[in-house]
Amino acid sequence: MKAVIFDMDGLLIDSERHWVGRDKEMWGALGIEATEEFMQKLTGLNLKDGYAVAQQYKPDLTWDAMIEQNSKVATVIYNEMTELMPGVIELLQRAKDSNLRIGLASSTSLDWINIVLQRFNLDHFFEVKLSTHSMGLPGKPKPDVYLEAMKQLGVSPQDTVVFEDSIHGVTAAKHAGAFTVAVPNPEWNKGDYSIADMVLVSLADFDLSLIK
Repeated sequence: MKAVIFDMDGLLIDSERHWVGRDKEMWGALGIEATEEFMQKLTGLNLKDGYAVAQQYKPDLTWDAMIEQNSKVATVIYNEMTELMPGVIELLQRAKDSNLRIGLASSTSLDWINIVLQRFNLDHFFEVKLSTHSMGLPGKPKPDVYLEAMKQLGVSPQDTVVFEDSIHGVTAAKHAGAFTVAVPNPEWNKGDYSIADMVLVSLADFDLSLIK
């Protein structure tokens, strides 16, 4: 193993539960009922792909209206509400001490990624930070963001471990050829995670020595 790559929302930070708590407000303002089915379709998607899903429920929804509402909610969530998930700092430090290359591959915009990493003093761990939204890359479950992260880190899929919480993210990592560790939260991460190489309850449960 030469590199580890992390998703952000729901994996490094507990943002998913805050989004779930505010989704009815956000989507209601846009004229869409935030049903469990609707929210499950959105989990792990970037804004472009989420917009395509939302248009299935409200065809006249505009991109600008969605972005405006999303930004209002995201500003509060990423600046004030989120906290680190258990085991994050310890795992990042162990990876750094083991001279592993470390990347982040998220569907969230690079602006929010930078806010989170700076807020929790995590920026120094990551050599590469990629956003499907900000970079115009195809969103998860397509593997492009992970393939690009491995390219920038200079590693092969066979030498890479990816950590994900959503089924879209796990699918993307597996299609990229990486060893994939799923850390789903059963409250909002539904689906079959059997395609993952390892499924954990928490990042705190991961032992680097298991896959060196």
